[in-house]
Amino acid sequence: MLADVLIGADRSSSTVRNLLCLEVKRVYAGYCALRGTVPEQEASEDVREAFCEGFTFFHGPGVQILTYLIPGKNGTVEPGERLINFVYYTNFPEGSPELDEIMTKTKVIARERLPPQFAEVVCGNKKPFVQCVMDNISPDHEFMGGKVVLIGDSLAGFRPHTVASTSQAAFDAMIYADYISGKVTREEWKKQTMGYARYIQKRGVETGERSQHQSSPLEELIHDCDVVSIPRIKKSTLNGRPPYDEYRLIIDKVS
Repeated sequence: MLADVLIGADRSSSTVRNLLCLEVKRVYAGYCALRGTVPEQEASEDVREAFCEGFTFFHGPGVQILTYLIPGKNGTVEPGERLINFVYYTNFPEGSPELDEIMTKTKVIARERLPPQFAEVVCGNKKPFVQCVMDNISPDHEFMGGKVVLIGDSLAGFRPHTVASTSQAAFDAMIYADYISGKVTREEWKKQTMGYARYIQKRGVETGERSQHQSSPLEELIHDCDVVSIPRIKKSTLNGRPPYDEYRLIIDKVS
């Protein structure tokens, strides 16, 4: 196979990055994110009262869980037919028995660590998804004179608190398309791509460490949740520029 450019977009455990940057390792952050859903109609009245029509958080030592509604089967948003979605962060030391047995002891751990309404949702989930939270970021995004390029998670793995992995992949792809078509310079492409990766990756680490490994006042934890998302910029500010330019404006501001 012959090609002008090889684009590595092969996830946080990128084979392309591993071949080029042997020094970059994925490092376990000391906690996991457990995800799942429960049909609204299967939840108890207490759970529906606590979580429906709201975005609900619980913080405790080494624990954070949040719930919110998402569309149900075939995209329905009818009350009673939606799904209660949860993301549950909880600490597990590396090599601990709890981490090794996380898939079989999720319900036991939830009952031990969570308020009853949250525990019911976690225990009622039939298809658990577990993510060990990891950190990694490449020192650069282009190699071999620009013949190999990393984008998205292969460039920088964001912690899930940032809710920005998909945005990073889209941003990287769009600005790279502008670069190869001559709309932006190589210097601008590098500045924006690496600036975005470093800025959001750092923000995710700071938020996760405060949430899971530090004892912070509730007001500060709420503030972290408020600022973790990139502020949206009014379309009028872009003056006809492409949508991803809102991220470029932010990187310019913090650079």
